[in-house]
Amino acid sequence: TTTTTTTTTTTTTTTTTTTTTTTTTTTTTTGKTGILEVSTKTGDDQHDESNAEALSEVCDESNSCCTTAGGLDHPNGYRQRGKLDTFSRAKFLGSCFEKPITGTPTVKISTYGRYKTDGWFVDWIIIKTSSNVFKCTIGGYVDHPPGQGGPPSRSAKCTDMTGKV
Repeated sequence: TTTTTTTTTTTTTTTTTTTTTTTTTTTTTTGKTGILEVSTKTGDDQHDESNAEALSEVCDESNSCCTTAGGLDHPNGYRQRGKLDTFSRAKFLGSCFEKPITGTPTVKISTYGRYKTDGWFVDWIIIKTSSNVFKCTIGGYVDHPPGQGGPPSRSAKCTDMTGKV
């Protein structure tokens, strides 16, 4: 007699591979916050331009104020009729440079210096921050001494124009 034994071995190997991908996004800002730019628009009439030096004070809703102590004096000329002058450097913006603003600001504009008696008609002022654009309508002369064309300074409550400009 012959005995035959057959052994069958079945091996099943199951391999499960799990891949987990994690993506991390880091947003880094440039460090610029607050007021980044101030623009002034001179009136369009014949006597609206001026050689006077200009200064503005910006106050936010928490009554925190700054001044453009460097003066809003354009290196390429004076406040010319119908022109827009834009200032974005610390040299011109003084303590307002990169100053954070809470709420909607107010602005006070005045003239000073050797030509302060040269009246200036200010249509409006635009204040740009890292997240907002504010328009401050002045619509009048700034002059010294008072009464020659306007008061020595004018103030205005600004309007948030973010997304409307």
